[in-house]
Amino acid sequence: MASTPDEIVDAVLRLPESDRWQIASRILDTLSENVPGVFEEEEAFLEELKRRAQDGSPRIPVSDLWKQAE
Repeated sequence: MASTPDEIVDAVLRLPESDRWQIASRILDTLSENVPGVFEEEEAFLEELKRRAQDGSPRIPVSDLWKQAE
């Protein structure tokens, strides 16, 4: 079993994307809502990420988003 944070992250990154979303959502649920340096906009963004992870919204690769932004 992985024992360091780097080993854990490396193991998680090898999982399918849907599993990574579930793990990210569960980790976010464990974090304090009063994280220093997190602004209201960032909190709303994190809530949206959680919502999308839980409702099965389609995922868009970030490379596609960058292309759309150009």
